[in-house]
Amino acid sequence: MSEQNTINTTPVSAGKPLMWASNLPHRFQIAYLNWTKSRTESKSQDQQLTIRDRQAELIEFYSRFETLVELLCDSAQYGPEPRMEAKYAELRQWMQRNYSEIRPYVVAYLEVDLDDSNGQLDQYGAAPDAFESLFGANTLDELLRGDGGTLIGRIMRTREAVNRYAEHLRRLAA
Repeated sequence: MSEQNTINTTPVSAGKPLMWASNLPHRFQIAYLNWTKSRTESKSQDQQLTIRDRQAELIEFYSRFETLVELLCDSAQYGPEPRMEAKYAELRQWMQRNYSEIRPYVVAYLEVDLDDSNGQLDQYGAAPDAFESLFGANTLDELLRGDGGTLIGRIMRTREAVNRYAEHLRRLAA
């Protein structure tokens, strides 16, 4: 008989079943991690935002953005009063929490100007975009003092970017 057709008749040692059994928790852990990874991937595919979702997201952003713009214009004209500083702090906090979700879409339509950064760098060493420069200062007074006459231009370019993105979504929805 050839070696290929022989059956292994060596007795199974007691160590092999114990090793196999001792690896069960590790095998279950790997199976669980694979299962959770596949669930996460399928959830992220299911949670892709529709055009209508993107429009709703933009409407909420635009509402806060326009409130911020109005506040900036009023405070540039009348000075940063305490009431305006409080409102700026509230809007700044909301923008910092929510801007990252919509940023990739609106920045795609934003005309870039080197003055947007005002010499500021974020924690990663990157200059802020025109939107971020509108809510990047710690206080309203600080934002207005560091403006250098570019505030109106940034507001106009950011509004135009939001409008272009909104038009893009309208065309996709049609």
